[in-house]
Amino acid sequence: MTETDAAAPNVVFGGTGHYGRHIVRELLARGEPVRVVSRDAERARKALGPEVAVVEGDITSAAVIEEALSGARAAIVAVAAMTPKLIRRRQAIERDAVLAIFEGCATAGVSRLVYVSVYELDVAFLKANGLMEMGRNHIAVEAALSDSGLNWTVLGCSPSFEFFFTFLERKVCPGRGTRANPTIAPEDLGKVAAQAVLRDDLSGQRFRMTGPEALSFEDAAQRVAAITGEPLKLSHIPLGLVRVVGTLALPFTPFVRFIYQGMTLHDRFPEHLAESVGEDHQRLIDTFDFTPRTFDEAAKERFANTPV
Repeated sequence: MTETDAAAPNVVFGGTGHYGRHIVRELLARGEPVRVVSRDAERARKALGPEVAVVEGDITSAAVIEEALSGARAAIVAVAAMTPKLIRRRQAIERDAVLAIFEGCATAGVSRLVYVSVYELDVAFLKANGLMEMGRNHIAVEAALSDSGLNWTVLGCSPSFEFFFTFLERKVCPGRGTRANPTIAPEDLGKVAAQAVLRDDLSGQRFRMTGPEALSFEDAAQRVAAITGEPLKLSHIPLGLVRVVGTLALPFTPFVRFIYQGMTLHDRFPEHLAESVGEDHQRLIDTFDFTPRTFDEAAKERFANTPV
């Protein structure tokens, strides 16, 4: 890397999000210059610190993307439209803007790119369970990325520990709660993404991002109960009821439908993918330099002094 390269920023699209913040922090900890895009620059600086350069604007703007990539060394794309406010713009944010970023990278001469995607794109599973809407944007993006000519790496990310914690605090779980799912500490995603974008030897590779084990909600509840010393009985949210509510609410708010599909995906997660978590995690350990944070460690920090 030349001196000019060293001074060039790494652009993190989605840098103020749940995973993006950890990516930004890890890059800064490594002494790397970082630039992010945010609709509210002041809020972004408060969240990420004064060291981060902020381009104010909407990620769907071609001019904003061009400004963000100007003089950049590399880019990380970790965008997601997962709030009630943004869900109506999901295709524009998760597909159209991301494809524009790929084109912007090619134009600006930014060849290194890391894309944070979903854990796996099993089209047959998605179709069989009526969940193609959940994966359609990522399928289009990953197909375009393969043909982009960029030096790219995909990180297929599993749900954060926070996903489990949010439900456990409310003593509920989606569906049966017995299907094991991969999960990961957001800090670990940040460490891997930061290392990946600084390397040029991972081109064309896709990693499944997971912690050491797959957990069901029932497993997670037992772990938390052992930490607090109090039994934790979960109430099960019937997915059929959520589906009906989501269908009725769709003309007014597609967010409920989005929640239903996410809960269904978790409740029916493919068993063969859960069984391969150990192998997928070992590949991360062999490729990147980090000490993974376990679910139990994070749960102790979250629940030890906060009975549920």
